[in-house]
Amino acid sequence: MRNKYLMLAAAALALAAAAPVETLPGESPEVVARWVEHMRNNMDLGTYPDGRPLAPEPRAERVLPIIAPDLAKRIFERGKLSGEIEACGGDWKAMSLDPLLAELTARKDLTPKQLGFAAMLHNAARDWTNDRLPEECTPEHKQIISNTLTAALGRKG
Repeated sequence: MRNKYLMLAAAALALAAAAPVETLPGESPEVVARWVEHMRNNMDLGTYPDGRPLAPEPRAERVLPIIAPDLAKRIFERGKLSGEIEACGGDWKAMSLDPLLAELTARKDLTPKQLGFAAMLHNAARDWTNDRLPEECTPEHKQIISNTLTAALGRKG
């Protein structure tokens, strides 16, 4: 009988260990696409990594994506995460934006214009998130932010 209880306890522990860790919800690809389009319409608000202002895009360039949709979604989600970190009193730049930009720069497949756009999209998502958050940051919410940041920093490419 004792073995039966030990087996049940072991099974319960295994299920608990396999349970997904709660993270922040993501936006739909359609929402991200609308934000990408909005930011492309306002390129002159962004800067290249060296600080020079981005120029509006010629119509001919607008027919191609500025960055891949899956990368745009990841950058947008990181921006939302930065907004959550900021709302809870954390250093969003050091904890989220700087590691993201370092990772994107290290990829070597993005142009300076794409890097500038990435920072611009990130910051738009951060601001948008700040406008939508409640006043209070609970310990439970801080844990969800921590889980999301851990997952984001663990994913490369």
